[in-house]
Amino acid sequence: MIILDVSSKRTKTLTLRVDSDLNQLIEKAVKAFGYKSKSDYIREAVLEFLAELERRKEISISDEVKEEIDKVSSIIYV
Repeated sequence: MIILDVSSKRTKTLTLRVDSDLNQLIEKAVKAFGYKSKSDYIREAVLEFLAELERRKEISISDEVKEEIDKVSSIIYV
């Protein structure tokens, strides 16, 4: 089991390489769903994926990360 404990008060910059087709899909989703940036979109996708892994009991995440997931889950895009 993986235990994830991340402090949202400390941020790190990650470099992500994707092919041009995936980049275009991400850019379209950012515009379509009103995200401010690709980083915001990818951050939310990662948090939702982590939440799903925890629901399946594949990982355990800290309460702080759960709070971040709850914030993301409560956002409604119009």
